[in-house]
Amino acid sequence: MSFSKQWRGDRISLKDDDTVAVRTESYNGGIVYSAEPLDTGDVFTVRLDAMEKGWAGSLKFGITSRDPSGQTVPKGILELYNRPDFWVLSGNKLHHNHSEVSYQGPSLESLSVGDTVGVHVTAEGDLHYVVKGEDTGKAIGGVTTDEPIYVVADIYGQAKQISIIESIPKDVIMRDVEPFEISESSQSTWPSVGGSMVGAFPRRSKTETSSEEETDEDEEDDEDHDDEDDEGEESSYSDPDEFGRTG
Repeated sequence: MSFSKQWRGDRISLKDDDTVAVRTESYNGGIVYSAEPLDTGDVFTVRLDAMEKGWAGSLKFGITSRDPSGQTVPKGILELYNRPDFWVLSGNKLHHNHSEVSYQGPSLESLSVGDTVGVHVTAEGDLHYVVKGEDTGKAIGGVTTDEPIYVVADIYGQAKQISIIESIPKDVIMRDVEPFEISESSQSTWPSVGGSMVGAFPRRSKTETSSEEETDEDEEDDEDHDDEDDEGEESSYSDPDEFGRTG
């Protein structure tokens, strides 16, 4: 995926094969669209790479079912809030068709450099945001799925630069696997990537664990009895000096 060279604000510069978008000056004129439509279920994620203090507001992020070709790109995405074919998250408010819906996830104005935000639409027409790697659930329903969906972002205010991180199938990153519970004392011995535990394992019940421990103890007892039968009383620890004890 990439940003569109044709459909962008007049203060947007693209680089790195059009995967990085930079607002070159001022606080507005920073709208960018995805060059290709977003497939249903795929997650389109961008990272906030740079910020510029001294302005109000920050990154605004959403989708549109309106073909960007042939339309004039406005200075700010605020002009598109009331359209029926735009769904845009600004701060913690989702704007669509003259309505404003409270968003339950983290405010986009809380994003810092290095944080990510993604978006995907389900086959049922539910819009989800993935903020800092966490799917925050259904933000709004009723998104059309029978027309191409484009991602739209406004690199506004304190937001200065964003880059596309990924656009991958939803089911690749959302595994239906129950995580293995690991105690704090054992976490330090496990390998990690970026500070998080690697891998996911099925959780075993206490009954299964207890049964295994009892089986191990029974096997050890059987081995001890076998040794005693073979060696008799001479196998007992009769020489204390052999184990470092005196007296």
